[in-house]
Amino acid sequence: NRLSEFITFRIGRLLFAIVTFCLLPDRALAQTVSVATLTSLSDVKALSAEEASEGRPVKVNATILFAHPSTGWFVHFLYDGTDGIYVKLKEWRGNLSAGDQVVLTGVTGPGDFAPIVTEATVELSGEESSMPELADPTSDELARGVYDSRWVGIEGTVRSVRWVDVHVVMELIRDNHRFS
Repeated sequence: NRLSEFITFRIGRLLFAIVTFCLLPDRALAQTVSVATLTSLSDVKALSAEEASEGRPVKVNATILFAHPSTGWFVHFLYDGTDGIYVKLKEWRGNLSAGDQVVLTGVTGPGDFAPIVTEATVELSGEESSMPELADPTSDELARGVYDSRWVGIEGTVRSVRWVDVHVVMELIRDNHRFS
């Protein structure tokens, strides 16, 4: 009788293990939340750092505001009519320049200041090249980062100009605010 109980117990545990193993993939799939592709840069910028670090998919039609291959960074700033964003490309595309209309594909990342798009690729969309209208932010808006990664026009007094690595850095004074 004890042998029968032992065998029943072992077989029961084995069946439980097999059933659990077989159900795990389905349970994991059921727990996986389908993440929709973000199709506007304002949606990307609205993410918290934690949400952005999840690597959510992004596909956006946008305008290149700035492109620079500096020291392997492959830096681009893009604007889609809703917001601007810092983009880190997988590889440099030398045929891209400011004003080009592109299709941006990548994933979100937390960035140092605001969410970014990383692991990105861009393809020319074939639309006519053009730059967006310049935004005219106040000095307070600039100081708070409201226009981060956007195309802006500002007036001020240039205090200094210097090279940092492969970048020109200007120091500008406007309304008692100092910008670099």
